[in-house]
This record gives sequence, C-alpha cells and structure tokens, in this order.
Amino acid sequence: FMCEQLRLVFETTQGRRYSPRLLAVASIWLTTSTAAYKAILREEILSLPSVSHINHLSKALTVELGYTQETEIYLQERAKNLSTYERTCMILIDEIYTDKRLEFQNGKLYGLDDGVPTKTLCGIMLSSVAGTYKDMISLSQVGNLNSSTMKKMFDTVLPSLTKIGFSIVGISVDNFSANRRFFEHELCNGNLAASIPHPLIPGEE
Repeated sequence: FMCEQLRLVFETTQGRRYSPRLLAVASIWLTTSTAAYKAILREEILSLPSVSHINHLSKALTVELGYTQETEIYLQERAKNLSTYERTCMILIDEIYTDKRLEFQNGKLYGLDDGVPTKTLCGIMLSSVAGTYKDMISLSQVGNLNSSTMKKMFDTVLPSLTKIGFSIVGISVDNFSANRRFFEHELCNGNLAASIPHPLIPGEE
C-alpha cells in the first residue's frame, strides 16, 4: 500500500493508475463513511481515487440477495463439469450477524426485510460430500431469523438443486435456537429424528 502511495505522489491526478487492491480498499472506505473519505481527499493525506471515479466503477457491479435466477444458471453450468459423486452434496446453513443500518447502492436500498431493519445475513452453501466442490449459493438479509423463514429458503433451493442434478443427502447447521426449531418442527414434524424422507424423491432419505 505504501509503495503504491509513494509512486502516486509523483504522478499527476489525471495520470494516476490505481491498482485493483487500492480501488477495493477505497471503495470499502467510501461505503463505510462518505464524509471521512471526502475529508481524506480534501486534506490530501493519501492519494486516492475520487468519489465520482469509485461510483463510476461500482455501477458495473450488481448486488443480488437470495437464491437468484443467475445463481441457478451458474449452477447448471457448474454441474456439467462435476462427476456423479461430486454432485452428491450437503446443504450448509449459517447466519452472520451485521449492524442494523441501511445502505443505498446503485439505486437500490439494502438493509430492510419487509420494512424491518435487518441484523442477520443467512448464508446457504452447497458442499460435496466426497469431493472438494463448494459453492455459496444464497445470501439473504433477514430481519427476524426463525424456523419458518429458514424453511422458506430451504424450500426454494432444494427443488432447484434437485432439478439441476445435485443429490442432496444432508443438511448441516449450528446449534442456534432457530436452527434447532427448523430441524425439529419444520423437517421432523415435531419429533426430532436422525433422518427424514426426502421431500422430493419418494423412497429416499
């Protein structure tokens, strides 16, 4: 970082070429606090890209939450290059706690779930049982994470994965209370069991 700053000192503002790493760091700083970033530029403490330059670059980036159609198309192509045993997978579900705040990015407002400020991101990962294949397939912002919310997300991804050709043989979660209720009440109908019938494939568990 400092080597790049020393190089940029001797270049004109119009002639500066920023590295991808510096652009990424500057974008994070600008997102965290626009006022602080503008103050750094104003005081000329560091050689950083302008606010308009970062905004121009970020317009090409899209942020889509949940299990999207683009993700499904990607998984269809990815599955073509996986062997049968690599397509035998588990679904991993985990939650990430975040600050309660709203962000406006590229014309979209993030941080609300049904009008409620979110404090949790729920991630769903696909992981091969016998192979090295892993993919994060969904990241959803949730205002109130409970068992019914998890069931809705599960019911969204399972049919799609099965249709694509993945064989889902298990689900893994941590000991969070909503996860326990999801297993016991949503999957096991109130009686916790080591396995359940496959929701989509008769005769399989």
